[in-house]
Amino acid sequence: LFLTEEGHKFIGKEIAKEMAKVLNWYGIEFKGVTASTEKVNVSFKVQLKNTEDIKYEKSIINTAKVNKNDTNKCIVTAKKILEQHLNTINILKTDELGNGLAGANLVLTNSEGSEVDNWLTTDTAHTINDIPDGTYTLKEIKAPDGYDLAENMQILVGDGMQTDFQMQDRLLRATIRLTKVDAWRTEKLLSGAEFQLVKLKDKAGDLVEDESFEPVTYTTGDDGVINFTNLLYGTYRLYETKAPSGYNLQSKYIDVVVNSDTVKDKVVDIQVKNIEQLVLPETGSVGAGLCTLIGMVIISFTLIKIKLRKK
Repeated sequence: LFLTEEGHKFIGKEIAKEMAKVLNWYGIEFKGVTASTEKVNVSFKVQLKNTEDIKYEKSIINTAKVNKNDTNKCIVTAKKILEQHLNTINILKTDELGNGLAGANLVLTNSEGSEVDNWLTTDTAHTINDIPDGTYTLKEIKAPDGYDLAENMQILVGDGMQTDFQMQDRLLRATIRLTKVDAWRTEKLLSGAEFQLVKLKDKAGDLVEDESFEPVTYTTGDDGVINFTNLLYGTYRLYETKAPSGYNLQSKYIDVVVNSDTVKDKVVDIQVKNIEQLVLPETGSVGAGLCTLIGMVIISFTLIKIKLRKK
């Protein structure tokens, strides 16, 4: 018997008696063979003995063709078994500052695409035990609100290799696009409206101004638009500090939520309407005289009606 390893050429090394033995021969058929040069099929089973240095599958079934009158050398192809180490790895999901980030759904798969683990992150590392040597893929299925999905990450696991891994998420940013229009003719865009934007935060269940955010103030142009850009996800408040010429000031503030539900193509669109001021005629004008005359007619008619009722 001669030994080869799977995936390699014949190495011509005879299997020593202490390394292997033939358990049984079967399927030998010499009937009908007339010439000594003809070969017959032989099936045999070999038992390999593992050593500390080399480990093979213990039982190997093989076939060969042998001359009926000759002693033939048969080749046994042995599959070498790689010794596996079981490892422990730790995976931490972080934000841009390196702080632990909760609420991300991560999945670890092996080189064959089979799922090894699936979990929801906390602000501490997730530990996976008894993981064999190999190459793995770490994938983020769902990011926490306000964060972008991280790219897939390759993890190489083995004896003496890295055991602690981090996957970072970047904060999402968006734009609030405000459009100022006439309350009754929304196609009419209004310039000259001034708005201040502040950020809000939760404090004991109430929304209060976030002092870490510096308020910004912009004025609408001819297109009636203001773009508040590069805003992190969260809640913002808009105050109209100056109305367009000829329009009433918007007295109530406007709260705008920026999150995955409201952002479309990285933009939150809002439309703000203003009511045009009522313009009264100036004293001494024709319009003023006409209004006075109409008022006197109404008063006179009312007095006559009262007198008739008394009679």
